[in-house]
Amino acid sequence: MTKKFSVSVLLVCSVIALSCISGCGSSSKSTSPASGYDAFRASGTMEADAAGDTAEDGIASGETAADSSASGDQSGSAVSENGSVSSDKLIYSAEASLQTLEYDDTLKKIHQDTASRGGFVESESESDYDYSWYQEDASSDSSTRSAYLTLRIPSAEFQDFLDSLSDYGKIMNKAVSTENISKKYSDTQKRKEALQIEADRLTEMMEKAETIEDMISVESRLTEVETQLNQINTDISDMDTDIAYSTVNLSIEEVKKYSTSVTEQKYIERISDAFQNSWKGFANFFKNLLIVLIYLIPLLVTAGAAAIVVLVIRRKKKGKKEEPKNAQPENRKDP
Repeated sequence: MTKKFSVSVLLVCSVIALSCISGCGSSSKSTSPASGYDAFRASGTMEADAAGDTAEDGIASGETAADSSASGDQSGSAVSENGSVSSDKLIYSAEASLQTLEYDDTLKKIHQDTASRGGFVESESESDYDYSWYQEDASSDSSTRSAYLTLRIPSAEFQDFLDSLSDYGKIMNKAVSTENISKKYSDTQKRKEALQIEADRLTEMMEKAETIEDMISVESRLTEVETQLNQINTDISDMDTDIAYSTVNLSIEEVKKYSTSVTEQKYIERISDAFQNSWKGFANFFKNLLIVLIYLIPLLVTAGAAAIVVLVIRRKKKGKKEEPKNAQPENRKDP
């Protein structure tokens, strides 16, 4: 009986000892100190973790739990938190070109129409390729002016503005495009929310940091998060502007109206101009010839003097050679 009792006590003590060792080990593991941002990541207390996903994982993968639900929407519309589909985020843009007989008036009216609709001119350029303006006989009927404008029109007025372009001239071509950025907009908003949660949590950790190492670690990550937040805010602002104001790239070209009588008159004028130009060319030829001769006077004088000297020398040599032949010896007789 005593042996059995002793064995029982020994087994109980062994179990108690093993339990204490195991408890101490688990306690030691759970209370091991962690510092800085590592403690923040390991704590599991972030609000995003309570929603089923960490902000850090959301940043790395580019998705959050809300993004996963939004990705299931095949229509491209943004899905709100309560499951309802919000209005689509659409960006409208158009390319158009027109020709006008009243260039200055058309340009002025387009500016006024854009302003009256609450829009604005984003950029504008104008060109004139008439390089004969400095000539006396330059034609005043040449149409060489053109303008290129980038207009931002409120999206509610976009279609009506395009329809009104025919009032300002002949529309030569027009193209309209639409881009649905609902999914992209929703994803960007969710990334912003995840980063904002992380930024708030990091700010709290900064206040509770006890060592310089912890402060440096947390501050470094907070700077990265704030930089990403600033970029996302800029992206959202750009998308909001593109959604609110549609883009219209418009080119305007000045033209003149022609008729049959004008064409015949132009033909007669061309014949008259041809005669006038021929006489002008003939007169210009002799004018230029006279100028060339004036430039050549010194050379001609020098060449003439040299020619005269050569002729004189040749004549003297020729005279000396012929003189002995012409002279006859006289036969004198002695008395």
